Amino acid sequence: MSTPQSLVNQLAQVEFFAGMALPELELLARHAHAADHDTDEYLLQRGRPASGFYLITSGRVSLELDAPRGRLAVQTLGAGDVLGISWLIPPHTWQFSARAVKPVSTIFFDTAEIRQRAERDVVLHDDLMTRFMQLMAKRLHATRIQLLDLYQPPAYQGGEQWSP
Repeated sequence: MSTPQSLVNQLAQVEFFAGMALPELELLARHAHAADHDTDEYLLQRGRPASGFYLITSGRVSLELDAPRGRLAVQTLGAGDVLGISWLIPPHTWQFSARAVKPVSTIFFDTAEIRQRAERDVVLHDDLMTRFMQLMAKRLHATRIQLLDLYQPPAYQGGEQWSP
């Protein structure tokens, strides 16, 4: 079992948290706990309440969206990746589902108090918003690329290829 200080040190080594102020890392560590997930277990399910986020420490997670033919994997996440943005944005419900494609270990951050604190602390709010909006932009780009690959029209006559 890790101590709060060892968790702070662990978080400081993760790219997503790089440069975060020590008081912010300590706040996150106070509201975190380790969790393990079996293959095919859903960590997030679209439409359900978003009450936190995950740092994946090992394993693989498929980020999925509902499509007419079932769930479509738009990105696969692994160790060092952060999962879950919807906790920060009203109405605080998951917009994607996320499924363990192999056993996964995570650190789960319960964000009820973190969100309340960020409402009172503009520096914390801005730091979290910046980090998670950058993450959202990265995920939207990955989703766009996945959808372009999936729905690319067949080659035009004359051998020309469609280009996004």
